[in-house]
Amino acid sequence: MRNQTGKKIRQVRNDKGLSQLHIAKKLNITVPALSKIELGQTDINLSRLAQIAEVFGLSLAELLTYGDHGNQTAPEAESQLAELDKQAGILQKKVIDLYNQLRGK
Repeated sequence: MRNQTGKKIRQVRNDKGLSQLHIAKKLNITVPALSKIELGQTDINLSRLAQIAEVFGLSLAELLTYGDHGNQTAPEAESQLAELDKQAGILQKKVIDLYNQLRGK
């Protein structure tokens, strides 16, 4: 998924005529870090994706469905994102609970 997402980020950036340097500065990351995101060589968390979408003036769903002519609608993508966000919250709570158990709390 990260490779596909990276391609969409690059496509939006190119379609908007923006340089990697411009976007990297807006995201407060290095150009090599942005390049790795675009190439799918690094994982992107939900908050970073939201930040990237905001820089492009898109919703998260619009970014993730960019160029998908008819493959997935924005509401479908938003529904999937909501479910993934819910699952991430559950996993984060489990990690915190496990950490607290290991610390003897």
